[in-house]
Amino acid sequence: QATADLPVTFDLGHLVHASVFAALAQLGGAGSSAAVDRCSQRFSIFVGAFHEDPDFRALVLEFLWRGLAFVEESCSYLAYDDCSLWLRHEAARLESVLESGTFAESAWRVLCRKATPVLAAFLSLADRHHGLDALSSGPGWRRNLWLRLARLLLTPAEGFSASTAACEALTRFAQPNAGSVAAAADEPACQLPFAAEVVSSLRKLRQALADANLGYSGGWPSQLMSEFPGTPIGAALDDCGGSGDVAAALAGDLLLLSRASILNGDAGADVHRLVADLLERQARTDATADASSESEQPARLAAAVWAASVEWRDCLRLSAALMARADGLAASLTEAADGVRRCADLPLAALEHFQLGFSRAGMVAALTNPGHRSAWCRQVRDCGPAVENLLAKVVQLAQEAAAEARAAWQRVQCVQLFLDTVSLPFDAESSVPEGLIQPVRLWNSFLANPHASFKTVTAIRLIEAFLTQTDADIASSLTCCVCDESDEGDEGSPAHLLLACGHRLCRDCSGLPDESESDEDVELANDDADDEQAAEQDGRNSDEAEDAEEPDGSPAGASARLRCPVCQESGVAAAAPAGASFGVRAEFRARCNTFMMETVGRLTFGGGPEPPSPELCRHLVAYVTACDAGGPSETKEFAFFTQNRDPSPVFRSFILQQLLRYSRDSVQQQLTEHLASARNILGQAAAVDLARIVCHCLEDLHMAKLAKQMRPDLRLKLALSHLQTGLADQPQPDYLDGLSSLATGRAALTALADALAEDEQRLASENPDRPTTVARSHLKSCRPARVFLLRSLASRLGGGGAVRLLRQHRWLAEVFGDELEGGAAGQDNHGGASQPELLLCHSEEFRIAREAVWQLVLGMGNQRMQSLAAASVVHQLQAMEPRPASLGDVEPQIFVSQLLPDALSSQLGRQLLELLELQVPGQRPEVQHQLRSLLLHAAYLAAVAQPGRSSLLDFFRQLPAKASSWFLPGMPHDLMFEAVQAIRARPAEGENPTLYLCPRGHPYIITECGRPWTRGRCNVCQQQIGGAGHDADPGNQVQLDRPDQSQRGFLEDPSDRGGWRSLPAGCVAALRLL
Repeated sequence: QATADLPVTFDLGHLVHASVFAALAQLGGAGSSAAVDRCSQRFSIFVGAFHEDPDFRALVLEFLWRGLAFVEESCSYLAYDDCSLWLRHEAARLESVLESGTFAESAWRVLCRKATPVLAAFLSLADRHHGLDALSSGPGWRRNLWLRLARLLLTPAEGFSASTAACEALTRFAQPNAGSVAAAADEPACQLPFAAEVVSSLRKLRQALADANLGYSGGWPSQLMSEFPGTPIGAALDDCGGSGDVAAALAGDLLLLSRASILNGDAGADVHRLVADLLERQARTDATADASSESEQPARLAAAVWAASVEWRDCLRLSAALMARADGLAASLTEAADGVRRCADLPLAALEHFQLGFSRAGMVAALTNPGHRSAWCRQVRDCGPAVENLLAKVVQLAQEAAAEARAAWQRVQCVQLFLDTVSLPFDAESSVPEGLIQPVRLWNSFLANPHASFKTVTAIRLIEAFLTQTDADIASSLTCCVCDESDEGDEGSPAHLLLACGHRLCRDCSGLPDESESDEDVELANDDADDEQAAEQDGRNSDEAEDAEEPDGSPAGASARLRCPVCQESGVAAAAPAGASFGVRAEFRARCNTFMMETVGRLTFGGGPEPPSPELCRHLVAYVTACDAGGPSETKEFAFFTQNRDPSPVFRSFILQQLLRYSRDSVQQQLTEHLASARNILGQAAAVDLARIVCHCLEDLHMAKLAKQMRPDLRLKLALSHLQTGLADQPQPDYLDGLSSLATGRAALTALADALAEDEQRLASENPDRPTTVARSHLKSCRPARVFLLRSLASRLGGGGAVRLLRQHRWLAEVFGDELEGGAAGQDNHGGASQPELLLCHSEEFRIAREAVWQLVLGMGNQRMQSLAAASVVHQLQAMEPRPASLGDVEPQIFVSQLLPDALSSQLGRQLLELLELQVPGQRPEVQHQLRSLLLHAAYLAAVAQPGRSSLLDFFRQLPAKASSWFLPGMPHDLMFEAVQAIRARPAEGENPTLYLCPRGHPYIITECGRPWTRGRCNVCQQQIGGAGHDADPGNQVQLDRPDQSQRGFLEDPSDRGGWRSLPAGCVAALRLL
């Protein structure tokens, strides 16, 4: 309209028409087909509303007028990148003015250029989350609400500068080099106009209420519902006339706007619809709790919806994650929507309906069909993290219901573990006849005992019964039920008959003629009913014709009617299908051991916060305290199979470590009694061996606890704090407390050896504040501790390096003064070797002697001299006074012949001659060299072994006889280091897998770029992990360079890891034991 400043009426509509195309082009639209389509829709809606809706036209013109003024006044500071760009731009303007013909045309062109960014800013704000759709479709309240909020947010009455969003948009589009600023064409389409602004207003109001600390009895949701209707946006919601539609629209929009925090990318439309409906129901319940008269007020409902989404975000997020992974779960919950009225009910309802899916006949059929087992396991594995997170949340809401849900989920996990470790490998190998291993039996046993828990002995006994029955089925497929003869028939000529009752019968026990006497290939009975000889073989049965046919009416082929000698059932006997091989039965037992270890580790000791029951602990200890074959029948021998011993002690080792880690008090008395019984029944030597085994197991447990402390200085300080009570000269082998104290001391000394080997100069200083000072007094007074520390140093630095370390540093030389002085004299006060065997075999003297021996081996043909030299040289060097500085000037043959004792000539010569001549067929020369080095090492240990003293030679001598009753400790690698190395060795293209630690030290790996972009929960402790914006949350630590943390010196220096990996497994095991 005409004013004093502008006396001429000016139609801004012409300016809008002339600038809208340029504005749409500045928004972008060439990036994708979706962007192009949305650009066309914007133009159609904008032009139609501009011509037909006077309210919208007035809003656009007002924004344009205010925007032009804002650009002229506030955006004049926007500078060009450099002066030359500004000059070129100004020159173009002058040239266009001169060529325009008239001043009016030139002014119009300049005005259109200035109006373009203003219209672009308006369109970007008005069509955020497809807001312009409210003008062309949908109910009338959406149009009214859009116009009301648009005037409030884009053209506020307080002045254009009060609209922060409008000012920011204008500033961005008015940049001299703005070019094409792409609009978010892929933004989710919201039903509520300006939904993002409504949510932002609610968030700011909550923060303001929290800062003001207003006292409301109902908590902050009640505050929010009471205060939000009084805000400008709340008043606009109440005036639009949408009533309950506002709550439904905002519930759906909240899930779209906060998709990463509530719904993940896998959630489908059914999950979105279910969660949105639940949010709306929860909001109506909350809104009517204390204000029934205003329960349908749109602003109050909108505040209730947002408050519910914030308050119950974890419940919704965890439930939606499970629904996204479990097929049909969202549909099942939608059908039962009447039972889910509150957000707090959703987690438990999701778990209940999820578990109902496993109890249906279709899932049982999936376990029976080998082709469907893999898909069943894959679904369980995919749902595993979501179920565990949901169970942790349900515990906070309903503890009793959570316990039942966890027990049901553990039964599903148990079946999945059996399929993964036992059934699926056999299905892939096709080495077991179909139907011989039936996982559905285990599932049916759990269904028949719904209260069986893995924290009690009930579930373990069900598993034992199932495994025993399956093992018996495999055994029955191998032998005759009468004479136990194995089925040795070849393909096409089976040696066993399968009776109608299921038992197998060999041909000798059946009384039928041998197949070699028949002219038929596979027939056992004549098809001709008139054949009298066939009738006699059938027992002159009057029903020959019926006997000659199968139950289905087909010709009998290889069939005959026989009576089972076991169950006396009569029926048709057919040629038995090929049974499993004996190797398959052994493999089945080995895989069952793995299955039981996984089950006990994950479900018994790791499945929930409650500990295992004392009865279950006593039952598991029975696996460890195994007796000989003549012992009590109720005592388990090595594992759950009572027919034969399990040749592998790994299962017992794992069980004992789990019991000592989680339920030590419940097994301490029983294990102590077992140690005492071993001394009384088996003798002192066997009791010492058993005590050493238990000590190693305890030592591994303590080292695992120390490894949880990531800082090396704190780990060393923690370890050395146990030295005062952890060492003793003569620990009692029949008391668990004494062995635990000894193991603690050994673990502390191992940590000290690691620290000395890694940082010799710093830790060997004389500073009294160092933690190594604590160990000095104990090492001085305890010789076994010094020997153990010396062995640990030698395993890390080598014999020569350990000796150098002792001599170079003052406090170590002070502690090991007796050993160093005894080494010069050759003997110690006890008459034994001055240094442990491990140091001797790594010493420089041993290397010199070995070179001399190898000169003899390679240069001479005297086999007797070769074997005796290996057994005597180092032994004589140890006793020589003075020792020769070098053997380089002495002829090896003369040297050995002078030092060769007659006693060794007759005894060891015969024993070692065949060993040195041993060759491994098909091995490379370097492997043969390693084998000969091992033999030389063993010969040296045999030479220095003293009568009546336990040594490594005694261990090998007793190994074949006592291996079945020994509890051998494990020698574990650092599995996390191995896993990280394997992942980093073969990453996907463009990925950078990075290791992180949760706030409690549990590891997890982030792939892709290696930096956190979302949050989750630790599967072990349920702490929050990950982060946002490529920044890890507080407490989560990145491990860019994680070293190998294998404990107890079982591995060589990590810098030389690759050498022994190419050796045979037997050589590696022998090297480690030596």
